[in-house]
Amino acid sequence: MLQKLHRQLLYQAAHDPLTGLINRVQFKKCLAEAVAGAKYTERRHALVFLDIDQFKVVNNTLGYEAGDAPLKDLAALLESRIGADHTLGRVGPDQFAILLRDHSVDQALGVVEAQMEELHGHRVSWRDQRLSISVSVGLVGIHAHEENESALLQAAESSCGVAKEKGGGRTQIYHSRHAALSRRREEMKWAMLIDRALDEDALNLRCQKIVPLQEHISQQVWYELLLGLSDELSGQMALQEFIRAAEHYSRIIEVDRWVIRNAFEWIAHHEDELLGIGGFTINLSGPSLNDERLIRYVNEQAARTGVPMHRICFEITETAGIASLSDASDFINVIKSTGCKFSLDDFGSGMSSYAYLKNLPVDFLKIDGAFVRDLAENTSDFAVVKSMCEVGHFMEKAVIAEFVQSERSIELLRGLGVDYAQGYAVERPHRLEELLIA
Repeated sequence: MLQKLHRQLLYQAAHDPLTGLINRVQFKKCLAEAVAGAKYTERRHALVFLDIDQFKVVNNTLGYEAGDAPLKDLAALLESRIGADHTLGRVGPDQFAILLRDHSVDQALGVVEAQMEELHGHRVSWRDQRLSISVSVGLVGIHAHEENESALLQAAESSCGVAKEKGGGRTQIYHSRHAALSRRREEMKWAMLIDRALDEDALNLRCQKIVPLQEHISQQVWYELLLGLSDELSGQMALQEFIRAAEHYSRIIEVDRWVIRNAFEWIAHHEDELLGIGGFTINLSGPSLNDERLIRYVNEQAARTGVPMHRICFEITETAGIASLSDASDFINVIKSTGCKFSLDDFGSGMSSYAYLKNLPVDFLKIDGAFVRDLAENTSDFAVVKSMCEVGHFMEKAVIAEFVQSERSIELLRGLGVDYAQGYAVERPHRLEELLIA
């Protein structure tokens, strides 16, 4: 009985539950063996990296259940064609890799072209839909001089990325001096650096105080949670570079989840020591707000940690690239049912400010710091902040001013009726753990 359970656990650790194929970790082990063998023999192999084109469109249009259909269908099709001598694995959300043993690059290209020709007329059935599948492919030869399996996968994925940039539905053979591939490999280094930071917890949480300005509201302070980098990582890039890279290389959802998971854990663990604090705000990116899986993730983390959700406020920005205000509104309402709040950040920074305020069920309006920073010296900024505050209160939102730089600005904001202030005049950001010392 125990042996059977042990075998089941080993199988689950090595295989993707959706497709039944080996996962990325197990595939890299097989690839490492092939690389090692190539160094001591005359055998040559080929690595094929496949990425489904426009996969996000299927997910966003029809939902993630529909997205599972082409994944399972493509996995079954590939598995039935490549033969037992080769290795097929699912190495990413919509990515597969094939190790073609004893194949030159030319031979592998023939195999790939035959597969793509078959896919051209193939359709996947899902409910009453007929979905077509197109893939971008990167192809790398495995020779005696190859470094290691990670470098090979990176080269194959870079090649695949170039094929996708050229319009998809094509194959890119890896050549180390190819200009586009060199650029793509450099981009992959950034992506790998972000992945390593997430895997090794080379991130930390910082916070900045948000203080009440009016006597008629709760006098408890709030704190905005901010992302910080470890000393080692901050020596390699600035925080804004890290965030831009995470957005560019589609890692920002993972970063948001790291913040949610670690914030919930820390707040729940220190709940008794934080009774004098009203709550904490957590920033959400546009991709996370457009990701329907986030609702389940937030619920899972809330249940796991027992964090008091009434002390959590998620911040969204109007420049986040929300795909649909209607869907975003439904999304916010579902998460708010857990007891948390929402804040609209950087209000006034874009062209859609009032549409967002009108359509999204937020509790707080945070005025963009560009209008607040020079409030005491700029009469135009004063007039804009006054107008935003009036609109926010008319729509029954509490108003926060960020980037408050002076005591004079605090007094002006208090006179305008702004509810909360945040900025260097209140407090500079610091490590979250310092709250326990104060």
